Formats: sequence, structure tokens, C-alpha cells
Amino acid sequence: MEKIIIQTKNEKEFAFVSEFLERTKIKATVKKDLVIKPREKSKAAILDSIEKGYREAQLHAAGKIKMKTLKEFLDEL
Repeated sequence: MEKIIIQTKNEKEFAFVSEFLERTKIKATVKKDLVIKPREKSKAAILDSIEKGYREAQLHAAGKIKMKTLKEFLDEL
């Protein structure tokens, strides 16, 4: 069984969706105050990632490390 989560903005939208589900005889369960947290990286994690990439690019430009070629990268996928 698949699940669909619908977050209504106000009581009018909630009433509309409820009536639609009732008329189409779709079984529904209402759970109020359900908090859905998006999977997002924190600002600190994003900045750390950018900083790491910048340091690697500097080391590559200085000839201290060797980066993968595009072909090597795509072969991994």
C-alpha cells in the first residue's frame, strides 16, 4: 500500500480534500501536527564541503595531488 501525505494550508483546503476523499471512497487517516523534516544539509556542512573542495583544487594546481579524470569519474558510476 502506498502512502500520500497532504499538508493543507488552512481549514478550507482541509475541508475540500476531506470531501474529495469521502466522495471517491478513498480510505484516509488524519494526523494533525505531523512534522515533516526535509533532508537538508546544515549550513556548516555545506560550507565545510566547499572549503574542502577549494583546498583540493589548490593542491591539484600546485601539483601536490592528482585528481581523477572525467573518464575515471564516469567509470565509477
